[in-house]
Amino acid sequence: MAKVDAEKLKARYDKARAEYLAHQKRERDKRRKQKVREDTERKIVAGELLLSLVESGEWPRDRFLARLDTTLTDNRRRALFELPPLDDASNPPSVSAITDA
Repeated sequence: MAKVDAEKLKARYDKARAEYLAHQKRERDKRRKQKVREDTERKIVAGELLLSLVESGEWPRDRFLARLDTTLTDNRRRALFELPPLDDASNPPSVSAITDA
């Protein structure tokens, strides 16, 4: 009888532990997703501000495009700013080229 009770108790414990761990994982995932959403929104707002500065002339367009030209290696993203495609997209610019701009 005691062995059966111990087995039932262990099964209840295992089930409760699994539920607790699953709940903890859901909460972690939820916080991580919220953090990613907030980070994405910050980047969008910062990008909107930078683009408005370029469009209003407060930030030089040629300087903006020159920086993009040295940092963007994905041809799809380069096309968004009407930059010419790179011949070898697997060869990104060096760090010094980015910091010198």
